[in-house]
Amino acid sequence: MLNRSGATGISLHASEKFSDQRPRHMIVAQAERDINQMMQMLGRANRFGQVIEPKFTLVMADVPAEKRLGAILAKKMASLNANTTAGRDSALSVGNVTDFMNTAGEEVITELLEENPELDAMLSYPTRGSLDGDTALIQRVTGRIPLLPLSDQEELYGIIETETEALIKQKEAMGENILAADKLDLDARTVAMMEVVPADANVVSEFTETVVLEVVDAKVINKPPSQLQVMNLVRENLEQPKVKSIEENDLGAIQAIAQQQGSEKLQALQAAMTAYRERVFAQLKSAETLDKTEEKLNQQSDAVQKLIEQFPVGEPVQFFSLGLEDVKVSSGVVVDIAQKSRAILALLKNQYRMSFQYYPQSGGSRPQYLWRIRSPATGTADGDAGVYGEFTQSLREIS
Repeated sequence: MLNRSGATGISLHASEKFSDQRPRHMIVAQAERDINQMMQMLGRANRFGQVIEPKFTLVMADVPAEKRLGAILAKKMASLNANTTAGRDSALSVGNVTDFMNTAGEEVITELLEENPELDAMLSYPTRGSLDGDTALIQRVTGRIPLLPLSDQEELYGIIETETEALIKQKEAMGENILAADKLDLDARTVAMMEVVPADANVVSEFTETVVLEVVDAKVINKPPSQLQVMNLVRENLEQPKVKSIEENDLGAIQAIAQQQGSEKLQALQAAMTAYRERVFAQLKSAETLDKTEEKLNQQSDAVQKLIEQFPVGEPVQFFSLGLEDVKVSSGVVVDIAQKSRAILALLKNQYRMSFQYYPQSGGSRPQYLWRIRSPATGTADGDAGVYGEFTQSLREIS
């Protein structure tokens, strides 16, 4: 049994000098709030000179509220690792806990509450008042999630975790790692050099040496999917058999099937929306509230209908990622539109996910809820040439 008093001054590892060299197993019943003390305590059983590595178990109750504590611990450990090693992960990291206490989780919960004012109300309006810090809103929201029924807590945490992981993967696929610096084996070779700033002869320092610009020849890390691979991915999600060659793919037939499936989804949507209206309106008494709810439902219905009609499976698209200094553009193709019921959230945009295959990055498709997609609807595509190839012709825009 250890508390903070045992965080220093005792060795519990399987030392080569000890007669008992059995593997150590430390069970953490309650993590220390001070991450430095926590790491010191873990270090009691994980030290130099050990003959075998220890095992650590973090005990967490099987209730959704514990996810917040686990995420906070993961964030603290990642922050400590970044300060000491420039990376988020180390030998002592919380590997099976989703860290949503970061800028990605903040972006997810911000957009989720903007699109779902009823969820904002259920959580006592966490968006109101001052929000200081990069993760102020996600911290406030997760602190209030225990106010919800247990089933709603589980569902909301599921959305936060899934969407945070999806957003991080999407950023990585577009060449942006928002949480850590990437180490890439580019096998770079310098092909040209030029002096940009000459050295300062009056000051002896590494910071006053010559600044040199280099042009390098580097290899591409991710192998882009082939035209045939993207075609078959689209066909698979349309429940069509794969083809062995590009010539076997009947583009016109595939587009017709995609349009038909989109129409069926819209018909199912309208039926579900009618039932949802009846159920929700029966609980509302204020005329003003009824009008606002009606307006919100109509807006979401129109948005979903336009997105499904404009971007059927197989439609080429472009993605615009707005950064602090520039706009990054990535290309891809819609490979799937799937309905996913979310009882806690309002109907429509929260129930549908659109998946995209990015180009030139590999690694499969990336899903996005429709509430994360904004389209300027810049027109229709004209021409089918290269539709599944370079993705550079006749592209629709998604921002």
